[in-house]
Amino acid sequence: MRKVGARYVVTIHDAALHPGECFMPYQWWLDWEIRRADGYVVLSDHVGSVLRARHHTPADRMTVAPSGPFSQFADTRRAGGKACDARPPRRLLFFGRIIAYKGLDLLLDAYARLKVRYPDLSLAIHGAGDLSPYKAALDRLPDVKVENRYIAEEDLPGILENADLVVLPYREASQSGVLVLAEAAGLPVVGTPTGALVEQIVPGVNGLIAAGVSGEALAASIAKLLDDPALYRRCVEGIAHNAEDRWAEAGDRISGFLLGDGTVAPVASPRYSAASMSGAERALPLRRQAR
Repeated sequence: MRKVGARYVVTIHDAALHPGECFMPYQWWLDWEIRRADGYVVLSDHVGSVLRARHHTPADRMTVAPSGPFSQFADTRRAGGKACDARPPRRLLFFGRIIAYKGLDLLLDAYARLKVRYPDLSLAIHGAGDLSPYKAALDRLPDVKVENRYIAEEDLPGILENADLVVLPYREASQSGVLVLAEAAGLPVVGTPTGALVEQIVPGVNGLIAAGVSGEALAASIAKLLDDPALYRRCVEGIAHNAEDRWAEAGDRISGFLLGDGTVAPVASPRYSAASMSGAERALPLRRQAR
């Protein structure tokens, strides 16, 4: 490609393996691709910082383009009207690979704490992976549904339809594809303060960030949404405002990067905006930061 003057630009979802991932050939291939590339599109500031630290990548050879909602996998007709549902949110969802860094044990600890206070609470767990480390905890907990298998794309709308709140109890993270899937379905999220989750989650707008990476902290943040229907509705409504222009913003940034000379001056990443929020919503502890 370089012989004809073309530049090689790669999109980086993860610049390094997550804890517990042992497929080293993938990391070797990824490092090789990164060394060969002329430029990089990263999906969060966090992954950009990992890329710079691991490969000493100049900041002007990358651009940050956060993903918009994965609307192709959700029933978006429901998302806009969900705020009118008067039923209190009681259905928690964990979705995705079951691997140590995803923190399922933290969620089970949080659920056990919450179940005492909210007897009508339920938890659905959908994803492939080894459940044996969690079997004892799962056997003790009521109202937990487990589908321990690979989830096909056609199953996603039904899974999201039967949830009120998505929990991301991760011990480590890049950016979360589960979060943008939840956004497409109009579902608020509660996540831990790790990786790019603190970029993607805007407290009081599309969900809440726990005070720490623990079951106790997760339970406290989940309880805020369970106890405050108005806050929950604001998050449902806020998702659409946050997400509506993100794909267009990402496209503009990527096209500008590709059509330029291969480098871009460092600029601020795309940011969530609370401009359309009412006075009461602006009083919430919003974080105006990159997704």
